[in-house]
Amino acid sequence: MPRVPKTTWLAEVEDETFDIDDGWDPMTEVRLDYIRNKREAGEPMSLRDLAIEQVGGEDLMFFDGYDDAIVGVTYHKGENIVVYDRAKVLRILEKTMSPDEAADFFEYNIAGAYLGPQTPIFLHTIDALTVA
Repeated sequence: MPRVPKTTWLAEVEDETFDIDDGWDPMTEVRLDYIRNKREAGEPMSLRDLAIEQVGGEDLMFFDGYDDAIVGVTYHKGENIVVYDRAKVLRILEKTMSPDEAADFFEYNIAGAYLGPQTPIFLHTIDALTVA
């Protein structure tokens, strides 16, 4: 299933002039139109699409390549933040590296990255069978 990257969305409105001071993000409508078109065409929705739809098309930050690990979106200090399942991200990394390498890579390059107030966060799930 093809994904439309943000650069494609930007290109669609590149020739237009918008008054940024009015608080309206021109990309919001472009993102929502893309998702509406997918729904109307009966195309499957990715977890990324669902996250964007959940926040009404507002801008979100994603880590590319880990969409299958998205579990939702949270709201903190005025920002929508994508939430990933830590264990799922590690499983994705372990497809191309050892478990130790995956853990080191994850901690240093992904979880350790701060990219601003919308930096995604990682959920440590609790295994109900280990809590007794």
